[in-house]
Amino acid sequence: MAYKIIDKSGDIGIRVSGKSLAGVLENAARAVYDLMADAGKVEQTREKRLRIRAENYDSLIINFLNAIIYGIDAGGFIGKKIKIRMDSSSGKLGLKAAIKGEKYSRLKHGSKFLLKAATYHNLKIENKKGKWIME
Repeated sequence: MAYKIIDKSGDIGIRVSGKSLAGVLENAARAVYDLMADAGKVEQTREKRLRIRAENYDSLIINFLNAIIYGIDAGGFIGKKIKIRMDSSSGKLGLKAAIKGEKYSRLKHGSKFLLKAATYHNLKIENKKGKWIME
């Protein structure tokens, strides 16, 4: 499995793996969607694009996951297929994400956990022998 839900002293955490940093971020986005709703019922009728820039990996991850959470809460969009391309053309770390999904509906997708924000608390990202792991 590309991600696992873990207990973080009263909070919810995720442990995510991937073959690349982009893969870890794709799997982390899937985990967030699965935590918040029944992502298995999502149809790919719309596409949302995100562009995130940051000074370091930690900020890139947090900014991206918060954009996903905000997209559901305020934007009414839930994704299913996520494709990320790393982009450092501006000299900063960055990513471009194309997310296929649809308008979020509580009736169709249900409601699981109310995630307010991703945080830096105990965040760790590392590359171990060619496998990226985020916790």
